[in-house]
Amino acid sequence: MCKRRPAEVNWSVKRTLVRGPVESITSNPRTYIMSGNVGLDHRWMEEILEQAGWTSVPVNVDRAMFVWVELVKKSGFDKRLYDVRCVLKNVVNDQKLRITHKWMLYDGMRTYFPDVAKQHMAATSKLAEVEHVPEGRQLICKPVGRDACAGRGIERIENDEQLRQKKPDMLRFDPNYVACDYVTNLLLWHGRKFHVRMYWLVRPEYDDKPFVQRLHDTGKIMTALLPYKNSDFGNKAIHDTHVKSTVRNLFFPNDLDCATPEQCAHLFEQMQKTLACVGQLLYRAHVGSYAESRYAYEVFGCDFMVTTDLNVVLLEINQRIGFFCIPTDPDPTRYADFTRRYYEFV
Repeated sequence: MCKRRPAEVNWSVKRTLVRGPVESITSNPRTYIMSGNVGLDHRWMEEILEQAGWTSVPVNVDRAMFVWVELVKKSGFDKRLYDVRCVLKNVVNDQKLRITHKWMLYDGMRTYFPDVAKQHMAATSKLAEVEHVPEGRQLICKPVGRDACAGRGIERIENDEQLRQKKPDMLRFDPNYVACDYVTNLLLWHGRKFHVRMYWLVRPEYDDKPFVQRLHDTGKIMTALLPYKNSDFGNKAIHDTHVKSTVRNLFFPNDLDCATPEQCAHLFEQMQKTLACVGQLLYRAHVGSYAESRYAYEVFGCDFMVTTDLNVVLLEINQRIGFFCIPTDPDPTRYADFTRRYYEFV
């Protein structure tokens, strides 16, 4: 939920602790709003809250104790919730651009945690500054603006000629494009390329509450449609990994049958280590609440690839998460269980 999006975030800026209104929020303090429709079954969360004595109120009220904001469409929120006065909202302020902006994320990690960035992130440059594709390497070029979602605008560059031809159009689409080394030594799921979306909860530090970050132990595996080969890079069915190209609902670690349970535990530890460093980019001096809420937290979707030597590579961190269920799954109860466990985690 970005009302105002600055072009850059000053790394030295200190967060002003925003205290939203909490007095007389409502005559019944245990009220909540839930909004969104991108795959999660809200009944699980409603059951948790109502068993604890909470009451649901409609979206068009002006205040509530807790507000749950989820995408209503692929990339939009219900804007009525921007100004609902509340004690707690599941959205933190615009300082999250430090980690959801692909270049700021890489640049911050490279600056403050160079060893972790070198091991767990692909080398990244601003496309505007790239003039040459190193021999034997490919670049994957990604936009970083508001239109950077669902694979839109992504290009693979194999040589200098392709760079010369495609670079102008990419920069017209988004002048802040980044160019990353293309990871090719990939662990495969049943012969297909895949990435894992993990769910990472961050709560800012307040005067009376410590900074919290926690990684959910269950993620979603998203695969390409066709078997992988280290060629034919223009074929998105081979090289793009999305919900729509995944044959059924797949979950990490249980469905990652190309790795043992011990290896999956090792991968999870690497994810935790990497995100612990990312969390420092959001630490006490920066991220906080929007003005309408006293406290805030947010769950981010963190995308990782896995290499053949069982190393995780952080691709990006998403603030707009689609929890879409694959409708052709022969066993829908598995997704219902994922939803329940996700809400219990939160």
